Amino acid sequence: MSIVEQKLATAFDSHKQGDLRQAKQLYIEVLNFEPSNSEALFFIGVLHVQTQELEIALGYLEEYLKNNIDAEALKQVADISFDLQRFEKAVKYYEAYLNLVGEDFDVLQNYATALVYSGYFVKSAEVFEVVCKEKETALDYFNLGFALSRADNPKKALDCYLKAYELDSTSAATCINLAGLYYDLYELEKALYFNKKAIENNPDCAESYNNSGNSYLDLNMIDEAIESFYSAVKLNPSYDGYKFNLARAYFAKGDLENGWEYFKYRRLLFERKDLKVQHLNDFSGNLEGKTVFVYYEAGYGDVIQYARYIPFLIKAGAKVIFEVQDGLLDICKRSFPDVQVVGQSFDYSDVKYDLQTNLFCLVWFFKEEKFPFADGFLISDSKKVHEFSKKYFNNSSKKIGLVWHSKNNDLRDRLKSVEHLSAFNSLADVSDVMLYSLLVGSGVNQIEEVSFSVESLGSHFTSFDDTAAAIMGLDLLITVDTSVAHLAGSLGVKTWLMLPYAPNWRWFTKGKDSPYYSSMRIFRQKVHGDWTNVFKEIVHELQNLGVH
Repeated sequence: MSIVEQKLATAFDSHKQGDLRQAKQLYIEVLNFEPSNSEALFFIGVLHVQTQELEIALGYLEEYLKNNIDAEALKQVADISFDLQRFEKAVKYYEAYLNLVGEDFDVLQNYATALVYSGYFVKSAEVFEVVCKEKETALDYFNLGFALSRADNPKKALDCYLKAYELDSTSAATCINLAGLYYDLYELEKALYFNKKAIENNPDCAESYNNSGNSYLDLNMIDEAIESFYSAVKLNPSYDGYKFNLARAYFAKGDLENGWEYFKYRRLLFERKDLKVQHLNDFSGNLEGKTVFVYYEAGYGDVIQYARYIPFLIKAGAKVIFEVQDGLLDICKRSFPDVQVVGQSFDYSDVKYDLQTNLFCLVWFFKEEKFPFADGFLISDSKKVHEFSKKYFNNSSKKIGLVWHSKNNDLRDRLKSVEHLSAFNSLADVSDVMLYSLLVGSGVNQIEEVSFSVESLGSHFTSFDDTAAAIMGLDLLITVDTSVAHLAGSLGVKTWLMLPYAPNWRWFTKGKDSPYYSSMRIFRQKVHGDWTNVFKEIVHELQNLGVH
């Protein structure tokens, strides 16, 4: 027997008797003689699993597998990788193991979970389905529901979560996910039901109170939303998202004082962590001579609406670098000539500035100004205005612009939208009216599907500068809640805004006017999803008041 064989035999004996220290030393000595010795590599790997030194175990076992096809080692490496949350590697080794041994039910749950964390949701759902056929447990159906929801199959996911709830109604996690799916499907009463069940199962679950608040907001039950969001904040005061949601509810109610108090926490949700200079909201000194970098972190409409606060930085003596989306670059440069307006490709890494802030935070910083420049603050391109006027508006009719679709990314966008342009046919019957579409993107094809005449302008737009020029030629813009509504209001153009039953918080829940835009009038749905009363009111106004 060779020295290596003797040391291995002694190592095996020590290992078997539980003397892991001695066994480890002997395995190492063997590997010093023969670095690729398969038995030493395998058993020292197993030893390190026993001592919970998983990183070391992984190294030895992967080295062993370079020269050996071994089901047990493949499973060990897969399990170790799973425990270390290296899910891509776990998937690789679980698949190699299963290919070698065939189906092994005991590893399928970990394999499917690793697939989820690796982003392979469809495959994960397939594996979890096998698990659920073998044994019907609440946890397995919960996991299958999770995989299906991430695989963008919400209705099938819903069935799985309901099965999990049937098997175990005490799981707060199941109730939370059911509530979330029902919320996404806009079945708000059911979402509230399962949020309440989640709270019954876990009274300290801030997430469930927050989710209830979101459902109440969508149902226009503002007081209930405030109560729910407040409970979430009370249970988890460190999470600023709950505080901002509470601000949204207060604003929706028209309670500006409380709204501003909680609105300031929105900053921490969207602040750029790579900007190392002090945030404006933490600064209490004189802004004279300071350079402030203001960056966007929301949609076009948000940037248009809150750009009105930029001049107050200039008034305070600051120099301003204002980052906007490229589509807003030209109109913002013209409207704020004392500001360095930059686009999305701006490299701010080499620019010196003293303070930084996301645009929304200016609202809180200058909250004492309330709603400044409500009469308008953006400036259109006079040359483009003239070109649009000459080409499209050279007539004596009342020129009415239409925007009837939001961006249509999700169900809530669709609820803001009018389903089809044909719903505006009653406007076409009003005498001496010319209709123009300012729509870009989803819904434009409907212009060819209606029986009345609509001039399409949106196809000529390359930026908001073009949109602004077209708006300036209108007598009236009628629009759903989109960025174009903010643009028209910021230009001081007469605008009629069509809002769903539960509108975005910035429009409040009552009133015909907007404090943000003096040229805007609001028409609100009286019944969820039904625009009938809105169109009746608009046609009545057109017929009896005229458009001037």
